[in-house]
Amino acid sequence: MLRAIYYYSAKRTNNHYYKQINAIEKFIEKEKMELSGYYFDVPINDLTDPLAGYKKFIKRMQIGDFDVLIIWSFERFMSIPKELIKIFQIIANNNKEFISIKDQIDTRNKGGKNFIKLLRLISDGRHENCNYRQRKTINARGRGRPELKHSTVLKILELRSAGISVNQIAKVTNVSRSACYSIIKKSRN
Repeated sequence: MLRAIYYYSAKRTNNHYYKQINAIEKFIEKEKMELSGYYFDVPINDLTDPLAGYKKFIKRMQIGDFDVLIIWSFERFMSIPKELIKIFQIIANNNKEFISIKDQIDTRNKGGKNFIKLLRLISDGRHENCNYRQRKTINARGRGRPELKHSTVLKILELRSAGISVNQIAKVTNVSRSACYSIIKKSRN
């Protein structure tokens, strides 16, 4: 007999969360699973921790003393993709199963397993994209502003001595105003 846990999260107390919890428990009964634990977050007031149940649920996930994780729907499960991916990594690494009743995703069959693979690919792509952008930023900072040609520096100084404004010089030479100011300041010293 499979041991099942479920997690449910509601944004408000008036959205009939108990109907979905009952549906999850009926599903567990129909599939002849043993209910090993349940966790849910329903905000009662502003003083309660909105993720108290989720934190306990994550600890239980890491212990891994269950076989199947059941949720009602992805829209209620986790709104933070990073957390969702973390949960799926725990499930995959510990050979656990995952079922979303409303979305009809069940990793006990091939379609559900392919869904999890797709989520992993998306996660890896996001991670790789972030790393790529970070490397590009770091490399750009290391290079700094490109050196100006000596002829451009002379042209900037020439135009400034002729009484032309820095804005006009920047437009004519295609050099930023701050670079123009820097060149003019260095020439005075």
